[in-house]
Amino acid sequence: MSEPFDYARALDLIARKMGEPPRRRGWFQPDWRMKPPYWLTREDDLSALFAAQHRLLSHGRVVWGVLAQANNMLFEITPRTAKLGAPGVLLYSTHEAARADPQAMRPVARQIFRFKAAVYGNEPFDDPEAQRMGSILADEMFRPRNIEVPSQFCSAYPMIMTSFYADRDHLPGRRIAGVVFPVLIDPQAPDMAMIVPHWFWPRAFLQWEWGA
Repeated sequence: MSEPFDYARALDLIARKMGEPPRRRGWFQPDWRMKPPYWLTREDDLSALFAAQHRLLSHGRVVWGVLAQANNMLFEITPRTAKLGAPGVLLYSTHEAARADPQAMRPVARQIFRFKAAVYGNEPFDDPEAQRMGSILADEMFRPRNIEVPSQFCSAYPMIMTSFYADRDHLPGRRIAGVVFPVLIDPQAPDMAMIVPHWFWPRAFLQWEWGA
């Protein structure tokens, strides 16, 4: 039987490699910043994330994120989509227990996604909070930001649901191949989350979680 993966140590390695905040402005490289997609407008709530990315890179805290929803094209590479990024929704937690056990967020993300399917299917809900969470994911033009997951769905520790943008250049192999990944969040603005560029990810984590 294999030993459990040490997620807390992997997170510490990422944070150490990035450096302690506040990180110096000269530390950044242009390719460490997300490139806005051609379709992004000022009216799109996602534009706030691009405006905040310097703050995230300079002051952001590294935590684990778990995928809740993403555009299907991000799971593959085709000639048409190879350079196209897309938005998605993730769960994250700043609770100490999440450092060592981000896997506790996976069943919660799956459950919320099932709520979305129930909304699409016009199924009845006994719990109005389940319907609310499913409706948030069902509206794919809506950008959820800093939404607390109701406690009845996350017994392990508190979780936040928020939007993110997947820049292909920041993903290992330019596609999503796993559901757990490190993200930068700003404790002063917890509605923003940005995927840590893959060159900061430890090799052991890439192999364990993304098969890379």
